[in-house]
Amino acid sequence: MSGRTPYQSFAIIASEMRKYGEAGNWEKSAEIAAQMDTLLRSGKLPAPQAVDREAIAAALEDIAALTERAGPLKEDIARLLAAFGDTP
Repeated sequence: MSGRTPYQSFAIIASEMRKYGEAGNWEKSAEIAAQMDTLLRSGKLPAPQAVDREAIAAALEDIAALTERAGPLKEDIARLLAAFGDTP
């Protein structure tokens, strides 16, 4: 057993997702995000406890940072599509 709570493990996964995104590997980052979404929606995570607060905050920080980084990419893609006459 790793000694980690499920939320600590989740935070580690979120950190990996961020690292892939920051390295420009958006496909792998999106794959991890989809897995995280499935886990969150599955109901398999226990109710968070006070000990999980720091891990949850870290995961949210990684998600927010990646979202901020992806914003300009989305805008660039929209401009490219518009240049080809297709609007998103």
